[in-house]
Amino acid sequence: MGRFRPQWLVVGSGRWGGIVAQALERCDRTVLTRGGFRVLPGEAWDAYQARCAERIRETGAEMVWIATPPGEHVVPLLEAALAAGCNAVVEKPWLTDSSTSSRISKEFASCAKVAAVHHQYLYLDDIEALRERWQRRDDALFAGAFLTTKPGRPDLPADANLGSHLLSMRRYIAPSSQIAKFDVGYGQAVDLRKVCFRSKGQSDGLDFTVNSQPIVERFIADFERSSERGTEPPANLGHAAAVFDDLLAVRAGKLLALPTQNANVN
Repeated sequence: MGRFRPQWLVVGSGRWGGIVAQALERCDRTVLTRGGFRVLPGEAWDAYQARCAERIRETGAEMVWIATPPGEHVVPLLEAALAAGCNAVVEKPWLTDSSTSSRISKEFASCAKVAAVHHQYLYLDDIEALRERWQRRDDALFAGAFLTTKPGRPDLPADANLGSHLLSMRRYIAPSSQIAKFDVGYGQAVDLRKVCFRSKGQSDGLDFTVNSQPIVERFIADFERSSERGTEPPANLGHAAAVFDDLLAVRAGKLLALPTQNANVN
């Protein structure tokens, strides 16, 4: 049986779309790029979805990567990918509620297709070892920092864009942990990417500020394996929706540990 080498369509002509296309090319994949996926003035969402489905179908792609910023267009575009018979990846942050995410997941599953959100840091070397040690702990505190010297993005708040990485890692590694520190920001003096878990004198962490691991390529390989098997990858829509729920809880102060609990968490 030949090696599975699907054709990918990258939707999104911005900087990140180019980065995604380069990653796919490093994996020796055929990468297709097409325009015509912007919402037209006055266009209804059902008409937009139907038009995009036909546009995707015409390319002959088997996989679609929606490499655009979040917005109202994302869900119709994802559903268009399914209507065209494709598996699909969406860029983070996934800002969609659990009910809608569950419905879309079931639609993909009923067609033997897979959808995922690009949470690439779940593919760092030490993630699975951390998960093995912490996923069943219900007394853990989580601290995370994602600071960048790059300027801010007015269309993407730091807690959603950078913070979704931290919350995804927390959700995957130690979903019952309380958040003691959540530090995100653009335009900072230094770059810092770090997660830490602590409980009863035990601590564990991962500093991924400097990273040369091929995490995007690992994500691609795992997503393609999942699509072949008909199984959901770790960064499925359910996971991403839970991350969004966690973001809303953080904004409301509902997941933060008490000051006496987090004083020693770094």
